[in-house]
Amino acid sequence: MNISEILTPQRVVIDLAAASKAQLLHRFSESASRALGIDEGEIFRALSNREKLGSTGIGEGIAIPHAPLRGIAAPFIHFVRLKKPIDFESIDDIPVDIVYFLLTPTDGNATHLNVLAAIARKLRSPETLRAIRAASEPEEMYLALLDEGAEGERPQGAGPRVARQLPPVGRPEPRGPYRMKRCLFSELGTKQVVVLPASRYRLRATKR
Repeated sequence: MNISEILTPQRVVIDLAAASKAQLLHRFSESASRALGIDEGEIFRALSNREKLGSTGIGEGIAIPHAPLRGIAAPFIHFVRLKKPIDFESIDDIPVDIVYFLLTPTDGNATHLNVLAAIARKLRSPETLRAIRAASEPEEMYLALLDEGAEGERPQGAGPRVARQLPPVGRPEPRGPYRMKRCLFSELGTKQVVVLPASRYRLRATKR
């Protein structure tokens, strides 16, 4: 699954201000409610209940809040870069500044897994993360997420590709090696395990 199949440039937000995880979830729930015609409180409860199972902060300043939601027929996504990092109770304790919101149909577990895997593959690239953090426009963030070499995925009139060789953007480096921890996406019927050795992570699925 390609990210461009599920994310449009109009759902990319740059430098969003949020003081806390709860406020960020509320702001997304409000935006999703307007777009989907579903009660804001229902969206917020779905995301909050998922966070109670374990933080969706997967490390390196990234979070992927996600939940199944009744009343939608296809995945609904927003991609956000925060103006200032916030505490997300992430597995490496680094504040989060890159957030990928994902709502999926309640009967779409396979789709849910495929979307999460596509996002995780892209966001584990240091070059992609540097491009996202250095972007000055939402379109630059969007282009940074597209699969490398897939010209067919680029929107018409998008212009040249974003340069991949970007200097690191100033942000605190983790102190010492990461301890290996797990983030369980237990609502999916499988376990999604994020393993963080040193500065990289990978996503794998194992049956219960």
